Amino acid sequence: MTRKEIRLSITGRCNNRCFYCCGEGGDFGDITIQQTDELAELFVSLKMPHVHLTGGEPTLRDDLGHIIKALKTAGIEDIGLTTNGSRLSENLLDGLIESGLNELHIHFPSLNKDTYIETTKRDRDPLHIVNLAEYASRVIPVVLNVPVTTVNLADIGGILDYCSVHNSLQVALIEVVSLDRRRKTDKKIIMKLFENWAGSHDYEEETNPNEFGIQYKIRETGQGIRIVFSNPECAKTLKNREYQCRVRDEEHRIWVGAFAEGYLCTDCMYRCPEEVSLDGIRERIIGKYGMVL
Repeated sequence: MTRKEIRLSITGRCNNRCFYCCGEGGDFGDITIQQTDELAELFVSLKMPHVHLTGGEPTLRDDLGHIIKALKTAGIEDIGLTTNGSRLSENLLDGLIESGLNELHIHFPSLNKDTYIETTKRDRDPLHIVNLAEYASRVIPVVLNVPVTTVNLADIGGILDYCSVHNSLQVALIEVVSLDRRRKTDKKIIMKLFENWAGSHDYEEETNPNEFGIQYKIRETGQGIRIVFSNPECAKTLKNREYQCRVRDEEHRIWVGAFAEGYLCTDCMYRCPEEVSLDGIRERIIGKYGMVL
């Protein structure tokens, strides 16, 4: 049975400027601690045990550990986090895991610094980020979410090679919906790239209802590789701003964010989030999944 998951955007701010994403950031705000407590109570009452924290960039919140701890204390069983990794450190990771973090996803375009800078418009060392990913993977599952574009296409094999050696790191190759069509790849290109790389490995396709896309496992290392395809309808408008839904097949996920004094919510990532009350979020969860008593 596919798990039911809340994607909780705790901030619309981001410190990267990736060309396929929101530019200066989304028009949604920071979730307050009071809102976090209210949402946690709601999710637990509706038996929604899986919450994945997103942004913007969640690590821009200095109270991220407190948010995770509040969700865990309220009874959320499984808490994930997607980050660009720019603000990670061993101390921060230790604190987040101690607070209750169960899974980490790192948005990671390339091991090549020039490609990384071209993609994110930020001068950082991607090797530092991937080293921290390895550090965290000693304790919790870590996935490198790799957007596949024409900018980093030549670097994908290097990421797969790296992760096949450091096989505690899983990989998700993600087709993005880019506003710049010159930089967009497609399903055929991504599958050909994977098949060319995988030709020298013994691998098998797997079925995992808790994950999206096509799942593969490299038999000799146990490394997991996932390929997630997009849909042109993913590009939606959020408060008159082009907003890129970066995860494609989300029919069993609900996205929640903050706006002004209230919330934004959508029960399908192909539809624009709407301003709602807490009761509105409740209605969408019950309407999508039913009340589990």
